[in-house]
Amino acid sequence: MATNHLNGDTNSHLPKKPKLSSATASFITPSEIQSEFSHHDPSVARINNGSFGCCPASIIEAQQHLQLQFLRQPDDFYFNHLKDGILQSRTIIKRLINADHVDEVSIVDNATTAAAIFLQRIAWAFAEGHFDKGDVAIMLHYAYGAVKKSIEAYVTRAGGCVIEVQLPFPVNSDTVPRLRTHQRA
Repeated sequence: MATNHLNGDTNSHLPKKPKLSSATASFITPSEIQSEFSHHDPSVARINNGSFGCCPASIIEAQQHLQLQFLRQPDDFYFNHLKDGILQSRTIIKRLINADHVDEVSIVDNATTAAAIFLQRIAWAFAEGHFDKGDVAIMLHYAYGAVKKSIEAYVTRAGGCVIEVQLPFPVNSDTVPRLRTHQRA
């Protein structure tokens, strides 16, 4: 009898695929990075790309191509091409993140939307007894503000507690073992 676990509804995962080794990985060169981001103001070093995005030129070009396809024939694009294109993207992402099934991959507009979807699942998990009252959610102190507020609201309303971990930046090799020690305590 086959078991169908969609959207991560399983506690038993197959071993993940190994990470790419430096021998097999293809890294982007400095000149390729320069080309992909030549549309950015060179006098500004953008550290926080989350607020407004930091889109490479090749992605902007692909977006424009898809937008023109849609504008040429919206009905054909929507009914005959969009679902397949989204599935193709989710399949590529599935391989990149080593997900077990494509149904574990969702494409959303932004981090706030993703957090809301995830936190609704957490709230349901508390309601269905998968978590106990007083269970703890751990978040890093530099999480996006709206996401932090959402975590606090959903988890505490569901009966859980939130612990905010102060993690230095940049992280050095001494930090990880200390975090693991605190995690087990």
